[in-house]
Amino acid sequence: MPPVTPSILLIDELDKVRNAQDYTVLLSVMDPGVLEITQHGMKVERRVKVWVIAAANRIDGIPMELLNRFVKIGFKEYTVDEERAIIENMLVKRRSCSPDVAKKIAEVAATNRLEIREAIQLASKCDPALFEQLVNTVKEMDWRQAAHLSTRLI
Repeated sequence: MPPVTPSILLIDELDKVRNAQDYTVLLSVMDPGVLEITQHGMKVERRVKVWVIAAANRIDGIPMELLNRFVKIGFKEYTVDEERAIIENMLVKRRSCSPDVAKKIAEVAATNRLEIREAIQLASKCDPALFEQLVNTVKEMDWRQAAHLSTRLI
């Protein structure tokens, strides 16, 4: 076991954890501050003092006993106009889209309330004319599936 343990543990996308055992380990580290490691068939317990800072997009799938150990800070959702501006800006600056094309894609994406990241990913994979058709065709589809579908349509 390493002689030094971290004093701060940063976790991004805590909501993506799907293994209940990972939640159990995290709970034991946070309260009562015990880390149990099995090495070479032997269990070793170690007391640790760790501050856990985590981020999540959604909290509805995280066990309540774990959520209760965090101070929760929420952010307001973007308005449609804010989403439109972000998507348009990202497409122009990072994907080298023309401003006219970016504006059209941003309008379709924001109006249909696509996730910003997924809208940009989807838009970068297909022709702007196809983008609107794709959005209208797969409104109810998971956007990861739509992004995969768009690569086959091009």
